[in-house]
Amino acid sequence: MKKIPIIVSIIFIGQAGYCQTAKELIAQVLHAQKTLTTVSCTVQRRDTLVTGDIRTMAGQVSMRRADSDSIFGFWFWAKQNGFSEESIYDGSNGFVINHDMKHYKMTSEKASLINFLYSNYGGQIVFTDLIKMDTSQNTGFSISQDERYYYLTKNKPDLKAYDVYKRYTLYTIDKKLMLPVEMQSHQETLGKVQDLHYRATDIWINDEKHDYDFAGLRFPANYQLAPAQAVQQQKTDQLMNKALPPFRLISITGEKVSTQQLYGKVILFDFLEVWCGPCFESAPKVQALYEKYKTQGLEVYGISFETKQLDAMRKMVEKFKISFPVLIGNEEVRRNYGVDAIPRYMIINRDGKVSFIKTGFSEELEKEIVNALK
Repeated sequence: MKKIPIIVSIIFIGQAGYCQTAKELIAQVLHAQKTLTTVSCTVQRRDTLVTGDIRTMAGQVSMRRADSDSIFGFWFWAKQNGFSEESIYDGSNGFVINHDMKHYKMTSEKASLINFLYSNYGGQIVFTDLIKMDTSQNTGFSISQDERYYYLTKNKPDLKAYDVYKRYTLYTIDKKLMLPVEMQSHQETLGKVQDLHYRATDIWINDEKHDYDFAGLRFPANYQLAPAQAVQQQKTDQLMNKALPPFRLISITGEKVSTQQLYGKVILFDFLEVWCGPCFESAPKVQALYEKYKTQGLEVYGISFETKQLDAMRKMVEKFKISFPVLIGNEEVRRNYGVDAIPRYMIINRDGKVSFIKTGFSEELEKEIVNALK
């Protein structure tokens, strides 16, 4: 589609986009998004994290709507400024490609793809609600406006089980495009604020010149698997069916734990952090597995590397009523156990050997626990 028809369609949408209620506004936004094939734009992102840190990033994003996609509902290409990598999700695989180094990372595992927006530089700037606004999990909406924008606030329920409160998302909706061009996602957890703020500019709709060619090659044939991914896979292969690397650590309550104490037992290691959303979600599930199988010989140890967040981790343990020890890890443990993503799970059998390694919680974990306990 050429640029002139795009402008005409934008004007048409804008003339229709005068709303009296939040319900009417949402209906028009969703209608406008259904007319999209692709959206390309510049995205600026600014986050205030629960750690108190502020991070900023920006880059280019191209998204293609794919309603049948079960992961995101769209495909994307993204490249963050200042980095040589680009990130691609094409409905089947996720790629991180480094053209300077002429190498790539690739995953088709669903658990990894679900976290793909958070685990690489390109994915971090993908403004998902621009192409597919999320109106679910709300307790109500409110609306205001000025000459150029509507402001739609989606109030969200507290997640009391995870100690997450004061949740809302504020959308800034352009009256001509009838699309969210800015979004602030707010919540407070363990007494600390988290704000994620996205802003889209230079927006191109259904424009072939600015779209990413998802039908083309992802990278030249001479590119190699990234050393980091190759090393990680090698580390996993090296750990499997081998004796667990030794350590001596202290728990967040001051208990001393060494690998010498663990031999002859079935051990589950849960590598987790307080800033990790999937860790919050899976922590009660891991606790439930511990309660279910501890009388059969299962022992569980959490391991966290964020020494600056020990108070928050203690609150997390108290909130979720976690009864297994959480150990304070170090860089040697991180390196020896190949921990480059979380949550990560590792099972040690009664022979003191690693029998299972997996990133991301899944029902497979319980099956492997049962196998180790036999």
